[in-house]
Amino acid sequence: MEFLSNNQWIIILLPFFIIIVIGIVLAAKNIRREKGVQQKARELGFFVGTQNPIKEIKNIPAFFLLAPQSNHVQFRQIRNIIKGRISDLDFMIFDYISKFSKSRINTATVLALPLSVEGISDFRLTPIDKLFSIHKRVIQNSINKQSQIDHTGGDAVEFSSEPEFSKNYLLYSSDEQTARKLFDVNTLRLLSKQSSKGWSIVCENGWMNLSLNNTTVKPEDLHDFLKISTLIYKTIVRK
Repeated sequence: MEFLSNNQWIIILLPFFIIIVIGIVLAAKNIRREKGVQQKARELGFFVGTQNPIKEIKNIPAFFLLAPQSNHVQFRQIRNIIKGRISDLDFMIFDYISKFSKSRINTATVLALPLSVEGISDFRLTPIDKLFSIHKRVIQNSINKQSQIDHTGGDAVEFSSEPEFSKNYLLYSSDEQTARKLFDVNTLRLLSKQSSKGWSIVCENGWMNLSLNNTTVKPEDLHDFLKISTLIYKTIVRK
């Protein structure tokens, strides 16, 4: 105690020191991920885009903004942009970094696929997070405020015939009839499988975005992520 009382500058500078250390750790983590993603992308024959992070909303192409946003989740930046082609589909994959109202930073890997089929209605599929006991009404209110581009509104589409799907997902669309055609029995059962749970899917402005459990995908898992997400995409738009 006597040492601290004689060296009060240590107490004053300690918070700044902690912040610097955290910043260094996070920067090192970002660099490791960036290198790992670039290396894996090149191994798979994909194009690694500019590695300058996109940090301003006004500079972001519309499809980037399909990732979930709301009054309590705000965009921060986009990193690790990759372009490629898989199963005859051109795609773009990127890390979408957002900040929650409680200052928690989250990074999610998002796959963006252009819609080559006409007549696909806008929709938003959100997984119900049972781990944190998120109430259905809270998710519904959040979805209603998520899009920062042209908000389509829309109502919840219920599927009483598929209780497993309804237990794990909420689907919103401005065109219920078309949404039911897209989410037919094949789509619902695919998303109800244990291995297919946790997907967030947004279809808007001619693009479909998919992410899994709102988390990053490890570089070594990128190819599997692409295969599963493109399978879901094709199952939805195959008509």
